[in-house]
Amino acid sequence: MSTVVESFVLSEHVRVPTDEEVAFFRENGWAYLPQLVSRELAGEVLRHIKAVIGFDYDELPEDVTGNPNAVFTSKSFAINTMPRLQDEFLKQYVESRELGEVAARLTGIRPMRLVTDTVIYKMPQWTGAGEETEWHQDMPNVTIEPKTGCIQTWLALCEITEDMGGMQHLSGSHKEGPVIEANDSMANQWTLDEFLEEFPQMRDHPISEPHHYDPGDALVHDGLCAHGALPNKTNRVRWAYTSYRMPASTRYVGRPTSPWLDSIGLELGKPMDHPMLPIVAE
Repeated sequence: MSTVVESFVLSEHVRVPTDEEVAFFRENGWAYLPQLVSRELAGEVLRHIKAVIGFDYDELPEDVTGNPNAVFTSKSFAINTMPRLQDEFLKQYVESRELGEVAARLTGIRPMRLVTDTVIYKMPQWTGAGEETEWHQDMPNVTIEPKTGCIQTWLALCEITEDMGGMQHLSGSHKEGPVIEANDSMANQWTLDEFLEEFPQMRDHPISEPHHYDPGDALVHDGLCAHGALPNKTNRVRWAYTSYRMPASTRYVGRPTSPWLDSIGLELGKPMDHPMLPIVAE
């Protein structure tokens, strides 16, 4: 039965990954999925996100001194976690079975649980919030075990050109397992060269090229696939909505590195059965 969110029947706006995309993801740990979500639905998601965070810019003027909204945001870290808790449209969209099935098909794992959703609005580099994103793995700093089988869906909500800070991956690096100790990726800011020097086992994995995205295009990656992003060299805001889905059997282990997960009363050593972390693929 299809999810209906306002006027959107999601089975008509979220497509199923192809066999070729599934094979590419499992081999490389990432995959580019053009028009995973329709342009119309991506536009509506962006409208709701802008309302939640109170920032509606697609491009910033270089002189923002006369605009408190732009000044405040340009000085802040351009990220907003768990917007689904503040907007019913976003909640129904990101908790949908259609998106859950995308994750289950790509990973081959069932059942799958939605854990987090995050808005990342990368600002122009001159604001101080649009610099190069350091190279890292996602999962070492999340309070769960095991680290495998977790998948992020990164959805472009606007046109994103290569000079706006496209993400890149070390293809196949997820096969190395966790190479970073908990807290290290938060304490260290590795350039690609520094990352490869620190973790020489990653040197044999080729770096992917940044993509040009249209609204609704998605980039998915395994939580252990090493990645980073280039700086945003334009005056435009790079709008993206990310969400993480994990095997339902994944256990909470309670290291204090994931503030939101550590705040909702999960039971140590047990699967993360919680109404805020729904099963999205059986």
